[in-house]
Amino acid sequence: MKKLFIFSMLTLIFGQLSAQDLIVTKNGDSIQCKIATIQHNNIYYHTTEVTDGATLPKALPVSNVEKYKHNYFRPQITDYHKWVFSINGGYSQRFAKTENGKYAEHNKKLKKGFHIDGNVAYYFSKHLGCGAKITVFKSSHSQDDAVANGSYYYTPKKELIYYGPPTTLIGHRQFDKFTLKDEHTIYYVGPMFSSRFFDMGKGAYLINCSVGYLSYIDEGTDENGSFTIKGNTAGVLIECGYDYWFLKNSALGFRLSLIGGNIKECTKEVKSTTEKIESNNHVGLGRLDVSVGLRFGK
Repeated sequence: MKKLFIFSMLTLIFGQLSAQDLIVTKNGDSIQCKIATIQHNNIYYHTTEVTDGATLPKALPVSNVEKYKHNYFRPQITDYHKWVFSINGGYSQRFAKTENGKYAEHNKKLKKGFHIDGNVAYYFSKHLGCGAKITVFKSSHSQDDAVANGSYYYTPKKELIYYGPPTTLIGHRQFDKFTLKDEHTIYYVGPMFSSRFFDMGKGAYLINCSVGYLSYIDEGTDENGSFTIKGNTAGVLIECGYDYWFLKNSALGFRLSLIGGNIKECTKEVKSTTEKIESNNHVGLGRLDVSVGLRFGK
């Protein structure tokens, strides 16, 4: 959460950087620019004047300046999209702690996956809007030569591996193997509050916040056969991003999203029976999403 908060603050700072400064000289001239620094009795600034493909830095003695003001000129957006439809996809990384054990590596690989999401937002002003968001996370992993607790087998190197309580081997071998498989699906849906800050060009920085519903489904197989684990809880979503409108009504967008939520109780369906699963180590659904997508405005 701290990292995302810092990222949010940076987007606000970038929005401020898109504004222009004003310098008024004692001769009555007004200069629209970006003030870089003030030192050695000079004001150093940049303008849009370009020579040989580079922006020229300039210096003006402080003694010749009547006054100056930061962020005096702000982008004046008169034509903006009230409705924005977005679709995204990308990489996801869950934060849930992986417990040690013989399936630790299997569970670790389930923390990485992909997501797709979509949202719609209606902006009732240039900078503020509301809407709804839905996102789906997927990850899966399988292991064909898993061995159940209480059984043992010989590895290709003839090493005896035993899982389960201590026992005395009486000259026989038990190959109780099975396919270990998990497919995780996490849904998030909820209302969304959105704020945006336009830059001087064709882009806009965004910060979206949402509180909604998280649903968790784990479908797979273990030593007892096929199973389905389900659970749900309330979730929180915060995301920051940037949209570049390369056409009037179309944009390319980038997002960094953080979703949080914990499930205290799940239900497990095995064959025709259903049981409740309570764990002190709650199922952590928190994750980070990095995505890219398209925007359509009207």
